[in-house]
Amino acid sequence: MTTPEGFRALLGSPEGSRVDFQAAWGGFHFSTEEFLILDLVHRKQPAPDFLKPRLEPLLDQGIMERIGRGRRVRNLLPRRFYRFFGQPGAYTCRQGLDRETNKALLLKHIKEAHPEGCAMAELQQVLPAVGGRAIQVLLDDLRSEGRVRAEGKTRGARWFPIPNGQTREMR
Repeated sequence: MTTPEGFRALLGSPEGSRVDFQAAWGGFHFSTEEFLILDLVHRKQPAPDFLKPRLEPLLDQGIMERIGRGRRVRNLLPRRFYRFFGQPGAYTCRQGLDRETNKALLLKHIKEAHPEGCAMAELQQVLPAVGGRAIQVLLDDLRSEGRVRAEGKTRGARWFPIPNGQTREMR
């Protein structure tokens, strides 16, 4: 039923086109299309093109949230949805961690991997929900802050911690 043809069949049926649901949560009235979008967002699936015009009103009403920028933008249901269903931790998991927390996790792993250092592939295991380029940007931030250094280039590069008190010139 998640194919565009399946959606169109449902929406084209007399039941699908006339049904307007009232959600107990928040007292909102949702159309069939809006329920389909909410279901897709909950299952981490993209909305088909013909349903995308219905996204903005849901975002404007606070029924959904948008996270990220550019190609990595994604929609999710708000914290109150997960709290209503007794799963407040699921919201944090789907939302992801903030930039500073991600940097702290990378730094902790690099420190624990000392003296061998860490390859990029290993660091991607630490933050599986974060793309490789975003991890590289976080590592560049840590390097500019004088907290880590890289030895080698490209795939063979390994990341090492810089001990507290040691300046970048002492590397």
